[in-house]
Amino acid sequence: MKQLEVNIENAQVNLLLEVNGKIHLVGMDKDKFEAVEFLIKKSVSAIIPTKKTQQDLLDFLDYKR
Repeated sequence: MKQLEVNIENAQVNLLLEVNGKIHLVGMDKDKFEAVEFLIKKSVSAIIPTKKTQQDLLDFLDYKR
């Protein structure tokens, strides 16, 4: 498999969960999230650019802070 050409060390990880066909943002305790984030970053084999921002994602999900 081709090696990643993007440094993801400082990338932000967002978790989405599908429940009954609906997409939900996921919140986790910091320690648990750090473990999941580490596993995700170490297991990434491909990155597909979307040209969308974090705010675009939140707008799409109609999430209000």
